[in-house]
Amino acid sequence: MSCKRKLRSCLKTKNWAQQKITICAVFVGIVINILIFCAINYFQHSSDRRLRDRLRWSRDSRNKEALFLGEGQPLNSLLTNSERELVQSGQMSPEMLAKILGEIKNGSRTMLDDQGQELSMELGPPGAQDDIYSDLFRFDSQLIQKEIRKYCNGTIPSVEEKVYDVNAGAAENVFIPDVQKRNVLSDSLNDPTFSGELPPCVNHSLKLGGRFKPLMTELTLEALSYLFLELRPGGSYTPDTCMAREKTAIIIPFRDRPSHLHVLLLNLIPLLKRQNIDFTLFVIEQELPGPFNRGLLHNAGFIEASKLGDYNCFIFHDVDLIPINDLNFYHCNDNPTHFISGLNKFKYKLLYPTMFGGVVSFTDDQFRQINGASNLYFGWGGEDDDLSKRVENRGLKRLRKYPSIGLYDMILHGRDSTNIPNPTRFELLKTTRERQGVDGLSSAKYSLLSTDSLPLYTRLRISINMTEVLETAPSYLKHVSDAMLVAFHSLNREDQMGVKSSA
Repeated sequence: MSCKRKLRSCLKTKNWAQQKITICAVFVGIVINILIFCAINYFQHSSDRRLRDRLRWSRDSRNKEALFLGEGQPLNSLLTNSERELVQSGQMSPEMLAKILGEIKNGSRTMLDDQGQELSMELGPPGAQDDIYSDLFRFDSQLIQKEIRKYCNGTIPSVEEKVYDVNAGAAENVFIPDVQKRNVLSDSLNDPTFSGELPPCVNHSLKLGGRFKPLMTELTLEALSYLFLELRPGGSYTPDTCMAREKTAIIIPFRDRPSHLHVLLLNLIPLLKRQNIDFTLFVIEQELPGPFNRGLLHNAGFIEASKLGDYNCFIFHDVDLIPINDLNFYHCNDNPTHFISGLNKFKYKLLYPTMFGGVVSFTDDQFRQINGASNLYFGWGGEDDDLSKRVENRGLKRLRKYPSIGLYDMILHGRDSTNIPNPTRFELLKTTRERQGVDGLSSAKYSLLSTDSLPLYTRLRISINMTEVLETAPSYLKHVSDAMLVAFHSLNREDQMGVKSSA
């Protein structure tokens, strides 16, 4: 007899004592299940909660000194009396806190003991003090010294990046090493003939913590600039302890999403520094009016960045994708690489196996070999699949990060009302091979409005005329171009779309 039937029969009986026992047993069972569920949920999220508590200040007295740097030293001991009062009252703004952290990192603040004597600050292992995640590197003094000795003696292993060929099957069956196992830095330091030049950078596990919880706090650009004082104007950074393996341009297509950009910078810059990447951040902004054209922004960003520096690695990065594993190395490989193996939006999986967009890397030669991205995809959809086909058409492999490494969180947002799905995208995809040689870098048409060197990135402002771009399409696609113009004309008036009127 089922439990439901037993319960029903017990409740029908006239024995009131038996009914009370049954009801109490059911109630206890429900309470136990609730407690088990709460316990599981607590342990699953305890690490995230601890991190939030350390990065949070509140009116609650238990959290007044919850923000620590490095070896358990409270930020409270680095504050002036007026600043301490703001923390205790919960009135300190994120911008002011960011400024204080910048001063600490810049060395303009010192820690004093109760007698007013200056104290040395041990902020964790090498590199840990360089970013806002220094609280993740909590070592006691003996362990810090031990790790530093191991670092100098060359016994810290370097970390290998794990990528696999998308067309070759499951990630577990294919391994393509990306960096050397040998600790080049330590070999150079121990070499008696070492000339004093910087040794090559390698990926040291000492700096990298693997998967982390991203910070979704939106700070102003001014506050972010206090956090990352080591960046040069224009958003450039070069490691000062080793020679980076390549010079990287990170190109971020952008329009009207400043909050997303600031959250991305808050998480991406510390990750790049921990990985010893020599990088410059380029934010390429398409001016209104006009439908968004992500592929053309990729091409324009590549062209303009190449004019400003000798970059040999280009990483195209969507503004709403936040990396959550610092073993996801921002390098270029022997073939174009898809950095994303899973999104939180899809339960940390991909929507379909051949997906090739969001965050991708190309060397200079690779991007020129495929003639860049297509310029014809206005609106939403199709450009990533077209880019994937271009890679295959030129005989290149598509690499992807391992499933446990290439993980990203997408910032939740609604779709831009002007960025409607491209109604002709499926027809365009059928002609990728035929037009690849004439549609791309070789035919990119845009106007550069300004190049601005900002504290954390170089902003490239461009305008795109839809009609002029579609005129570069092959003649056999004229009906597709006309259909696209009609679709976007129906969305907005002609003067809002930036479409040139025909005579």
